[in-house]
Amino acid sequence: MRKEGVNLVESNISKIKDLDSLLEYLVDELEWPILLDEIEPEEYSFNYDPVDFNLSSEFGAEINQLRPLVQDQPWGIFIVEFEHKNLPISALRKILFGLVPSKRNNDSESPKWNKENLIFICFFGEKDNRTIAFIHFDESSKVLPSLKSFYWQPSLETNFHSINEGLSKLKWPENEEDSIGWITNWSSAFSSGYRERVKTSIDLSTKLASLAKKTKDLIQEVYNVESKNGPLHNLYESFKEELIHDLSVSEFADMYAQTVAYGLFYARIMNKSNDFEISEVVELIPNTNPFLKELLKKCFEHGYGKDSKLDFDELEIGEIVYLLSATNTDKILDDFGRRTGGGTEDPVIHFYEGFLNEYQKEQRKERGVFYTPDPVVEFIVKSVDLILKNDFSFEKGLADSSTRKVKIKRESKRKNKNGLYGIVEDTKDVPSIQILDPATGTGTFLKQVIQLIKNQFDKDFITESNEDSKNEWNKYVSKSLLPRIFGFEIMMAPYAIAHMKIGLLLKETGYDFNNDERLNILLTNALEAPEFEKRTIFNFNALSEESNLANEVKNNQSVNIVIGNPPYLADSSNENEFIRNLLRGVDLDGSSTESYFEINGKPLGERNPRWLNDDYVKFLRLGHHLISRTDGGILAFITNHGYLSNPTFRGMREKLFKSFDYIYIIDLHGNSKYREVAPDGSIDENVFNIQQGVAIAILVKRSDKKNINSKVFHLDLWGDKTYKYKWLKNNTVDSIDWIELKPSLPDYLFIPRNDNLYSDYIKDSWKITDIFPVNSVGVVTARDHFVLQWSIEDTWKTINDFITQPTEIAREKYQLRKDVVEWKVKLAQDDLKKSNIKKNKVVPFLYRPFDIRYTYYTGRSKGFMCRPRPEVMTHLIDIDDNLALLTARSNKSPKPDHFFCTRYISEAKAAESTTQSANFPLYIKSELSLKNYVKQPNISKDFIKELTDKLGLTFIKTGNGNLTETIGPEDIFYYIYAIFYSNGYRETYSEFLKSDFPRVKITRNLELFRSLVKYGSKLVKLHLMEINLETNINFVNPNYNKVIDKVSYKQKELEVWINNTSYFTGIDRWVWEFEVGGYSLCKKWLNYRKGKELTNDDLEHFKQIVEIIKETKVLMGNIDSLIQKNINSLY
Repeated sequence: MRKEGVNLVESNISKIKDLDSLLEYLVDELEWPILLDEIEPEEYSFNYDPVDFNLSSEFGAEINQLRPLVQDQPWGIFIVEFEHKNLPISALRKILFGLVPSKRNNDSESPKWNKENLIFICFFGEKDNRTIAFIHFDESSKVLPSLKSFYWQPSLETNFHSINEGLSKLKWPENEEDSIGWITNWSSAFSSGYRERVKTSIDLSTKLASLAKKTKDLIQEVYNVESKNGPLHNLYESFKEELIHDLSVSEFADMYAQTVAYGLFYARIMNKSNDFEISEVVELIPNTNPFLKELLKKCFEHGYGKDSKLDFDELEIGEIVYLLSATNTDKILDDFGRRTGGGTEDPVIHFYEGFLNEYQKEQRKERGVFYTPDPVVEFIVKSVDLILKNDFSFEKGLADSSTRKVKIKRESKRKNKNGLYGIVEDTKDVPSIQILDPATGTGTFLKQVIQLIKNQFDKDFITESNEDSKNEWNKYVSKSLLPRIFGFEIMMAPYAIAHMKIGLLLKETGYDFNNDERLNILLTNALEAPEFEKRTIFNFNALSEESNLANEVKNNQSVNIVIGNPPYLADSSNENEFIRNLLRGVDLDGSSTESYFEINGKPLGERNPRWLNDDYVKFLRLGHHLISRTDGGILAFITNHGYLSNPTFRGMREKLFKSFDYIYIIDLHGNSKYREVAPDGSIDENVFNIQQGVAIAILVKRSDKKNINSKVFHLDLWGDKTYKYKWLKNNTVDSIDWIELKPSLPDYLFIPRNDNLYSDYIKDSWKITDIFPVNSVGVVTARDHFVLQWSIEDTWKTINDFITQPTEIAREKYQLRKDVVEWKVKLAQDDLKKSNIKKNKVVPFLYRPFDIRYTYYTGRSKGFMCRPRPEVMTHLIDIDDNLALLTARSNKSPKPDHFFCTRYISEAKAAESTTQSANFPLYIKSELSLKNYVKQPNISKDFIKELTDKLGLTFIKTGNGNLTETIGPEDIFYYIYAIFYSNGYRETYSEFLKSDFPRVKITRNLELFRSLVKYGSKLVKLHLMEINLETNINFVNPNYNKVIDKVSYKQKELEVWINNTSYFTGIDRWVWEFEVGGYSLCKKWLNYRKGKELTNDDLEHFKQIVEIIKETKVLMGNIDSLIQKNINSLY
């Protein structure tokens, strides 16, 4: 009696692990007529040698064909077992190609099948998690077959309905002689699932990304088994040579996959019929993108002969074709035509962001890519248009189609007396306005430029005939638009989308795609140097043209509008020589130019100017360079706003100030990383969905003069995102009530500053770096959770175990993530071993205020610690009872509270959460490397002289003086510390304290000095926790649970809870919120210990923090009262 259906759960498919258990399943559940009891196991199947299919041994494939079970069986059934964790599609393809008739495989003695009459049952995966997959090839496409499958994987939640449905259709047929019915029924088991219509762009982006990811993995697999002369290798080398010189194989696979995915998508959008075949794709790509057209042609060429190209089937691209065939393009285009978010969102961008989130979430972060909201784009483009009209007298603004003559050098038409063609000077007509977006992304800025130009064209060309208007527009686009609009993009998917977006826009405006003009959106790295010789790549004309066109634009000295939203990425991978030299004042020809690493003709002197290597700075430098080559132009970007005030950028600000006539800056703020709020305390949001604050800068150069002293105009725009969008849509550069700035030495700030107050602040004051000359930012471990431990014993145990483990075991055991340039597991192990593992190298470490950890200190960089700062930290380790001030050069928090002290080495963010804090030791060794050293003060002699002259005291080299006749280093330290803990000082000089190292004035009032030393001394001892204070804080612990789970504060009860049952009592709200260095001290200390059981010492430590905060507030009030009474003696 036949079974009516197959139930996966009852059928125990999970027990199938190998060939024998599979055969039992096929007999018992699917009723295949295999006589297991009558035939020896070796007679069930034919075994194939993997070598017969040119299959590498790395796949560990065991290949068996199940013998035909009835005469004239139409199906070939193959059982393939792989050792791979994942199904190696490329290996399966090789088996397939060996079984079907082809040009290269015509051995008449070998059995052959049509692809559609083959079923593969494959095993792969770990021993205890073997996946079984049923696979079939469908040839419904006119050109290429598609792999389809259903599978069972024990470790995953599987679609039981889908598997049941597939297996039920593989039951042995009742009528074995009905070959057609048999083929039809079994084929139906392998439905792709894409036949349902895709109607939304969100749904499509997710599915397209999933398939593109699959294709990317297959490309790498094929590349790895292909010969060095294979088509993928050749294409990869061409891309490396002509487009992106540091392209990795993985990046190439990514580029290829995204090209195919978006090329097919673009072709599908351009195809209005329901039939979508791969054979039509290349012709559907408009002539505006010849590179994509030819690249897709290369991607889709396939065959089996000696000269065959890339094999479409092997890369499983047919799946994407099926998906797009089932896509309702009208619905997708409706989505793209729809404006959401109050007209602020571009659905095409959201489509790509959805794609990227599914395809490779990290890619956006790695490239620093964030797409620009339309109100920002509109504001910038409208403003550039108005400046062209008002300042440059171009009546039609960006739509201007005039030309101008430029000097060029060309080859002479006649030979000289030596029979050679020489170089002569000539002139050439070029468009007066040429526009470049050097990081064009999905083409948002160029799209807005074209829309604005079309609006201007329609105003200027008024006719009763639509046909006349269309004809004139086509002429204008061909002659006066496309030749002067350029875009550079390094990522393939946004490059393809930009072409699609601009293509669709031009189509909507009536542009005729039958014309041969291309869009000058080019696949290139804008930050790479141009080349001067044209290249030719055999058999790939479009790649040559793409590369040569990119070089022409880079060498074009007439580009005078540079516009866009460059990527923001501090750890930039763009380290090529051209942009590196340009930032440092060396032009491509070796001549001197503006250096962002100099100020007033002298080096910046920055120890770590890493912020100048951010990608957005490089793009600003590139734009600056391009505009400087013209006799007038505009640079208009939205970027990270850090350069407006950060001291590291002062050289950059100076060079911009001296290169442009007008600079317009709108600081859009929105820096949630640093908790920016509007001046009135209301919410402030970013115009992007990012944490980093941003600013619009529009820089205008009206002449070719050198060393222009610019006029700089500034506006702060605060508020929520909706308000900012509305404001940007309703304003332009000429409708704003600007504040004019007066940037000057030493900082050339691009933010408003109270110059009178600043003059008062710096007058007769000393910068802290000039008082304590030996200093550095704190230690960077690169692996805090591992390098820092809770106790000496924890540290000792960890390092001794770590050095005995194999590298990869250690990485996994201690969760050390991937290696980076400055911290590698193997180098950390080697560094520890070189130190001979001595317990006296385990030292206390200040991680955050009042948060002491322990570490093992070798002092070598790129070892156990990334940056151990031995030039400073050694003084704190070797000198007993040394003391160090912690403060910072900049502070992005609302309040300048970045002041603390320690006796220990300290972490980079120990006393400043938003940037980095520096460590200023009070005492230093006379010789850093000597064991027998002389302890000496780390205080400038000039400072000591001024101080002692003003106070009439004699300086002693250690300890405290009596402040009647003598003064010591610690007195100076306490005095400075007291000043820094004055609320009045912090509030009065807040804007300056947040943008550079703090400064201190020396009083002539000895009595005031003594009193401040007394208060400073008590503050220091409190912050070092060297004074034990009485406390009335209680810890309530009814269930004896001291493990920190969820930390919360209950205001009404004045309680701090660490879990559901245990809490501290008697803690005022202001104490709970009290900050040092941007850290809420109580909350941060507890949260860092989440999951840890508090010891009795921990409980007492926390109570002391609470009491120290209370006492600190009292002392700060005393200091303010004292200074206020003696204000004329200090300020």
